[in-house]
Amino acid sequence: MCQYIFLDFLALGRSDCKYQAARRSISGPKYEPREGENMKLTAAILLLTIFTLFTFDINAQPRRSTVAVQIHNEKNVPRAGFRIKFVEMVDDSRCPVDTNCVWAGNAKVRIEVRETGRHGETQTLELNSNTQPTSVRFKGYEIKLIDMTPHPRSNMRINRNGFVAKFEVRRVGR
Repeated sequence: MCQYIFLDFLALGRSDCKYQAARRSISGPKYEPREGENMKLTAAILLLTIFTLFTFDINAQPRRSTVAVQIHNEKNVPRAGFRIKFVEMVDDSRCPVDTNCVWAGNAKVRIEVRETGRHGETQTLELNSNTQPTSVRFKGYEIKLIDMTPHPRSNMRINRNGFVAKFEVRRVGR
């Protein structure tokens, strides 16, 4: 007797199975589940659903987030409990993108990090793009300056109010 689990054309070379597969494809499938098969299928689907839900729940809280803040503005860091304010562009000696420089230069920014809430702690910190410190710690998080836009060009003057700093915030523990 030839039993098929998935597809009729997977007869694996047995002539009696090929014959039965041909007959079945003409007359249509006549599959009747055996006793207990429905229960097994239901249990498998339930387990897969539970596993998928737990996987999404675990991944729903990423350990890193990226926040872009325009100068003189502040933004909330998702799920971190604090805000970052881009206070000032202290120094911008970055190499223009349309030239070749010996050194890439540096962008130095001053930020204010404030815990959300009425009486939250506030710290004023400075970060650099290429020299130390490139990152700081605040309440169990590491804050790193990862990009500063717009990038300088040799033939363009940048409006000091147009800077946007991009920070990577990563949970590191208290």
